[in-house]
Amino acid sequence: MPRLLKNLPFALLLILGTPLACSDDVEPAADPFDVSEPELDATPDTSDAAPDSSPQDATEDSENTQAPDTALPPAEHNICDVSDPAPDPTACPIQQPDAFGDCATPLGVVFDGTQCAIASGCDCDGEDCPAFDTLEDCATTCAQAGFCQAERLPHYLNGACPGDSCFDLTTICAAPSGELSEFEAFLEATLPELRISCSENTAICGVNIFPHTCLPDDWCCTISGPYTFDLPRHQGYCAITLLPTVRALGCIFLD
Repeated sequence: MPRLLKNLPFALLLILGTPLACSDDVEPAADPFDVSEPELDATPDTSDAAPDSSPQDATEDSENTQAPDTALPPAEHNICDVSDPAPDPTACPIQQPDAFGDCATPLGVVFDGTQCAIASGCDCDGEDCPAFDTLEDCATTCAQAGFCQAERLPHYLNGACPGDSCFDLTTICAAPSGELSEFEAFLEATLPELRISCSENTAICGVNIFPHTCLPDDWCCTISGPYTFDLPRHQGYCAITLLPTVRALGCIFLD
């Protein structure tokens, strides 16, 4: 018995020491306080990745896809439900200003679906020529046909529909083109019986047309006095929005 007790510590050491022995089949326990990042496989798995597009494919895509014109949305038609529901292609046909060849000779004016634009090209014949002679003729005719570039109107005015009211002052911001007196005369003819004044001072237009802003060299025209829109004034406002030089129209309160 004494001999057994004498050898007991050695036996316990053998028993307890067995799990601590090195073995190919046993991995050491992870350190619970180890916060180091695990090692990642440096080689990514590309088995499910889409194949790279070849330069030829990219070229074909660019040729088949034409970037949209983000400067202006298409002009709305019959925005106030006061004209024919369907656009009249005879009165205001939609034509592209670059459809007449690569020459730089001015051929006339077209309505491109967003606004009126000067068309240049090499030659044209009959009905294949631009539909209008001047920007003013294009704007007036297409507005009477029901088109309006509402992007240039303040959001609260929408389409300047009959029954809506403008406030104490109308402001019109336009890029200089031609003579200021001619632009003022067009406004007076387009909006008769209203007092219109134009100048090269853009201070009041730049401050009050929100969210639009006049540029430093722009023309600023004002129409004083509150008034209610009827059909001719609706069409007159829309005609102004179809001119490419006009940036924005606004109706404002004066304190």
